[in-house]
Amino acid sequence: MSTDLDTVRSPREQTLRWSGVWVLFAVVLLAALQLLTLELFFVVAYIGVLAISGVYAPRPPAPRWWRRLRLLLAAGFVVLAYVVVEQALQFL
Repeated sequence: MSTDLDTVRSPREQTLRWSGVWVLFAVVLLAALQLLTLELFFVVAYIGVLAISGVYAPRPPAPRWWRRLRLLLAAGFVVLAYVVVEQALQFL
């Protein structure tokens, strides 16, 4: 009898699963620490998803889902840069 632990998941499935777990963990942790703001949530979630995608990155040639994820991560980097600049300007 095969259990869920016996199946080997693809990098795509692992990336999606652990990214979802990380985002939920980030929400719960920030809420528990009473630090939940949209900006801080985005920064924490983005860094975690970026790290997870690095761990489960497929070998070349990159499949289509990976190219799409990289575009999404690039867009996230632009938003991250905006958040950082906005926070830096508040200190000036």
